[in-house]
Amino acid sequence: MADEAFVQLLAQRVVEKLLARQKQALVVYTGSNIGEAAALEAMGRLRGEGFTFRVLLSRGASGLLDVERLRSVLEPEKLWVEAPEETPEALTARYDTILVPAMTVHTAAHVAACMADTPASAVILDGLMRGKNVVVNIDGCCPDNAERLKRGFHMAEPLKQALRNNLETLRSFGARLTTSGGLYDKTLRAAGYRPGRRRRPRGRRPSPGSRRDPAISGWRAGF
Repeated sequence: MADEAFVQLLAQRVVEKLLARQKQALVVYTGSNIGEAAALEAMGRLRGEGFTFRVLLSRGASGLLDVERLRSVLEPEKLWVEAPEETPEALTARYDTILVPAMTVHTAAHVAACMADTPASAVILDGLMRGKNVVVNIDGCCPDNAERLKRGFHMAEPLKQALRNNLETLRSFGARLTTSGGLYDKTLRAAGYRPGRRRRPRGRRPSPGSRRDPAISGWRAGF
């Protein structure tokens, strides 16, 4: 009986350690501020759930976003601009969770084309190649985002479809696509958690991006 209790205790600690590892996230920001406030709020809530972050900003993101506000909310262990102190491959190998709270059309197109020509795209692509939990907020790269229209983007339908195809490609690669409004819940699900309670990871997980996200409607509902 004592042996059985010891085994159960050991198993519980192993699960807790695995779940804790999922909360150590590598965060990649590229240069879009569409949905910035809501995404930052979601990241702050994740910090409150015990997530810890190391953050990589593209050069465009560092010039567009409020970096000091990011530091204040995320409390990152490290924050790099453009060039991390390690290779992208070395970084992604150490993390199971990679979050992209801001992705540009440029980065989405390059990752969809398997082009790792910037540190940000290299981290995201390498994460997908390693089967990591890569959660992407698509507000900044979705042609159907209402804010894009307000900013004067009136794209022809074939161009919109080309940008949609990039997102479909990312989803097929294993990225978990969401909006800024769904970033918090999508990240918790990817890491095996629910708000306010823990969930033991199942032996078989649903395929990445296969669940419907209530924050996304229309053609994007499958993301």
